[in-house]
Amino acid sequence: MPYPAIVIDRYGEIVAANAGLRILADGCAEHLRANGYRLALHPEGMAPRIANFAEWGWHVLNAMTAELNRNPDKRLAALHAELSQYVPRGPRRAGSPGLRRPAPAAHAARRVRLMTTITSFATAVDVNDIRAET
Repeated sequence: MPYPAIVIDRYGEIVAANAGLRILADGCAEHLRANGYRLALHPEGMAPRIANFAEWGWHVLNAMTAELNRNPDKRLAALHAELSQYVPRGPRRAGSPGLRRPAPAAHAARRVRLMTTITSFATAVDVNDIRAET
């Protein structure tokens, strides 16, 4: 506290969150609150509050695209297609900052600047266990 933090699974389902998220999500549609991706990108969620929504939204969608490229999945592809409808097309900043993307947002008549960090937790691979095929 007071910084909102959530942990989501690959489909955006919220598996853990702190009290800061409740404050930030105040006024968002209740039916979106179980899924971090929908909460962030849906027009009844955080989207109208995010000043650089198109740029930030594509940052999130690009992270989903990278996950789909690594691990194709019909459910994730369907979610990506749904969420892509909410983010406006148009000019995007080239490249990606990698770890963070500022998301200026308005909440309770106040302007706040948040930093988004998309981090994946995966099984480590020991390079000593990788053997070249012969």
